[in-house]
Amino acid sequence: MTGPERDPERLPPELREGSIFDGKYRVECVLGMGGMGVVLLVHDLALQRDVAIKMLLPEHLTDEEFVARFLREARAAALIHGEHVCRVLEVSQSQSGLPYMVLEWLVGRNLDEVCREEGPLEPGRAVDYVLQACEAVAQAHARGIVHRDIKPANLFLTHREDGAALVKVLDFGISKMSEWPTKEGKPLTKTGVMLGTPNYMAPEQMRSSREVDSRADIWSFGAVLFKLMVGHAPFLAASVGELFSSVLHDPPPLASALRPDVPSGLDQAIRRCLQKEPANRFQTLEDFALAITPFASSADDGAMSAGRIKAFSVRASGSNDGEIVEPTTVDPPMSGPFLDAAETSAPRILAPHIAADSRPRFAVVAAMIMLVVVGAILVAGWTYLSIAPPAAFAAEPSARSATSATSAPASSTNGAANVPEPTSSAAASSAPERALPQAPPSSTAAKPLSPSRPPTQPRKNPTTTSDRHG
Repeated sequence: MTGPERDPERLPPELREGSIFDGKYRVECVLGMGGMGVVLLVHDLALQRDVAIKMLLPEHLTDEEFVARFLREARAAALIHGEHVCRVLEVSQSQSGLPYMVLEWLVGRNLDEVCREEGPLEPGRAVDYVLQACEAVAQAHARGIVHRDIKPANLFLTHREDGAALVKVLDFGISKMSEWPTKEGKPLTKTGVMLGTPNYMAPEQMRSSREVDSRADIWSFGAVLFKLMVGHAPFLAASVGELFSSVLHDPPPLASALRPDVPSGLDQAIRRCLQKEPANRFQTLEDFALAITPFASSADDGAMSAGRIKAFSVRASGSNDGEIVEPTTVDPPMSGPFLDAAETSAPRILAPHIAADSRPRFAVVAAMIMLVVVGAILVAGWTYLSIAPPAAFAAEPSARSATSATSAPASSTNGAANVPEPTSSAAASSAPERALPQAPPSSTAAKPLSPSRPPTQPRKNPTTTSDRHG
């Protein structure tokens, strides 16, 4: 977030170091300053954190197009959710009437500074950085946003908490939003107005900044990749006019002619990006990412980036099983009468949101609910069985008890028949010993006992009784 010239004298007193801006931010220093605006490092007094504030210079507040472009940058960045975009935390207006946006503060360097300080990068490292930037821009393309100013100075190298390199795309201020005109229906970019940086601008963008699509960004990424590996842009000239002529008419150079260790496949991918006609380039960032992924320093990281870029391309094509949510207005938090009045010239961003993840989340929630219901049913059933067993299980022990009660007299009678009892000698000699009659084994087991009648006892033989008492 550094700028070409820092001239604090151009700033109003409330924006100078040590001042309290808008009653809640202490100005620490000027991070960057250009012809249109300034970026400050400030300390949020309420949240006790450092953030960056970007705002227009006071002399441009009367220019409706500058104000509209400023708000468009905030909204474009707010639409893109991911780690490769500088997050917009708030858009507001100061007490003195200055519109501003609050951004996350990034610690690091842009890739233009990295090349100046370290020289040309290794091909694998350069591919890693470009793939990360492609993730953010692919998401922008999916929402109908063309950046139009992809260059090393707008790719910021910072680090994650674990120390891994992280590239963030900056400055969506001149981005083109397809089919999103101003409230009056007028386009923001005027015919004949050139926007962008000539060294990284596609030929069609030099002719007309209005008539460009996502393939202009693909041309710029090819030029950036060339610069990161070689140390300078692919087309060089002594003047802007000569540069335009070279970009429009000269064949694109080969990076391997200036750096022999550039792989042939990577060289051809860059050359295809730099074709004059958009139809001869990669048509999507997904195609470009697939072509350069084999040359990343980490095959796994490169494949993951390419997979995310592909997912954004699927959303852009609307091929997510045909399920597209109706366009909705998405704006960052805004406040202040100036911003409300600026809506007459600022674009109203309408972006189609693809419900790519709504059904998987619904399926997970439904599955969890089903598991809870089934678990509750199982617990209730187990509790019921343990407290009050079903009649079928309760009747079985009763039937067994009744059967045992019926069989017991027969068993005892049989026992009495087999054990000799003491008798008189006369009875023993005159009457032979008789066995007690037994009930058929199936008579009691085959017929269930009636609960209203007691079990039938076996009848005793009177003859046997008299013989036993002889």
